[in-house]
Amino acid sequence: MDELTDTPLDSQDSAVAAATETVDQASSIASTAEPQISGSFQPVEVATSELEKTADFSTLVPAAVVEPNGSANTAQPAPEATAEKGISIIAREATVLGDIITDGHIDVIGVVRGNIAAQGDVAVHGQVRGNIDGEKIGLYNSRVRGNLKAGQGVIVNDSSIIDGDVNTKNIIFDGKVRGSIEAESVVVLRSNSYCLGDVTAASIAVEPGAIINGNVRTLIEGDPEAPFNEMI
Repeated sequence: MDELTDTPLDSQDSAVAAATETVDQASSIASTAEPQISGSFQPVEVATSELEKTADFSTLVPAAVVEPNGSANTAQPAPEATAEKGISIIAREATVLGDIITDGHIDVIGVVRGNIAAQGDVAVHGQVRGNIDGEKIGLYNSRVRGNLKAGQGVIVNDSSIIDGDVNTKNIIFDGKVRGSIEAESVVVLRSNSYCLGDVTAASIAVEPGAIINGNVRTLIEGDPEAPFNEMI
């Protein structure tokens, strides 16, 4: 008898053997079963795939790990592409009054009342009252009152609000904006998008549920009447 459990050891061995056999049987069934495909067609996934080919967001500065006491922990490994540049963090309790200019990346968890200009990427998890200029810009559960200008791309999640214009190369948008969105290449408006302003890009993808109160225009190279020139 096992002194700790008062259960015969041979019974435990039998139970383990039975459980192992059950797992093996389940694995065998899973490996031979035909896959079942369900769900609806989502055309925006194609547009997003095309966007990923032209805009690399993998180097966007990641969210800092915020401890329960509000302090930021940056001990997590930095992506290889961002390791060359330092990351400046505005902590949750901090409020910066004035402009911020940096050669590296910046992660705003607190509040900035001033313009941000970074040669690297800018991630905002807090609030900014001022313009933001960076290589790539990511807004996560944030509030920004000012214009965004990014050389490569912008990502805005469904809990972020912008009061200003957005100008970039590519954008994946799922938040709210009062202002125009202009992209050199691709705009993807996901289902939670709420846009009070014009949207202009070379290619635009809109998911069902997105709201646009403004003009939508795609950039056309050459003669816009060219497709109709050969009509009888």
